[in-house]
Amino acid sequence: VGRAWAARLSVVAVDECDAVLCGGAYDDALTHGACELLSALPSTAQYLLSTAYLTLHHELALSRRFRQAVRVAEPTDAGKPTVMVPTLRQVFHYLGPGADRAAALLSALRAADADAWLCEGTTMVFCHPSSAVFVHTQLEAQMPHLAPALLILDQPRSVPAEAEDHSTVDAQGDQGSAVGAAHASSVADFVAGRARVLVCTAAAARGLDFPALRHVVLYDMPTDVAGFVHSAGRTARRGSRGLVTCLVQSEEEVGRFRDLHGLLPARALDFS
Repeated sequence: VGRAWAARLSVVAVDECDAVLCGGAYDDALTHGACELLSALPSTAQYLLSTAYLTLHHELALSRRFRQAVRVAEPTDAGKPTVMVPTLRQVFHYLGPGADRAAALLSALRAADADAWLCEGTTMVFCHPSSAVFVHTQLEAQMPHLAPALLILDQPRSVPAEAEDHSTVDAQGDQGSAVGAAHASSVADFVAGRARVLVCTAAAARGLDFPALRHVVLYDMPTDVAGFVHSAGRTARRGSRGLVTCLVQSEEEVGRFRDLHGLLPARALDFS
């Protein structure tokens, strides 16, 4: 029944096509699951593929499958395709070796809290799963009026999927249901404005849209351009303004993100 229904489709839209169809950042072939999905769809359909950023490897993989695809991108004032929207302001804080990153985060959030425009919106703080709980605890203690919520979507499983003890797996399932309910509660509080800050991990960088979001803080910097684009792109959506604050600590990160910054033609940049 599913294949019969799919065969009647004339237009197919795939949002976040790099995540849906492609493998890792350096894979230049579509995944097996993506190939199976596309084989079930009519070859005569018109496809609309959208994403915030494509690595060269993903672009190669997609161009091999969709040989007649036409790339559409909004040009910047310089006439080059844009990566970040011009309404997004970017601030990079380069911290010295051994600097207290948590203190830098608190300083950035206090400054935002004193800003007449930013304080009217909400903030997402992106962290590595290993630091998210620490950051959330710090914000609860130091800035309780922000009522920070916690959303960890990409925590590794504590019980292997191949575990033979079914009672253990069942217990993990109950725990997973409880964690899922906690995640839903965090998102609901953030959407409703009861929580003004959402401490989250990289998995929240895709598929979530918060209209009141005006500020994104990258406490732990992403490891690639795509991660940066998707995280920063949670704000300044649909023509609205937004701010991304990046806390860059190691010497390696400084060099990498100074280079990365050249790829991002957003306006009103500020280095401090």
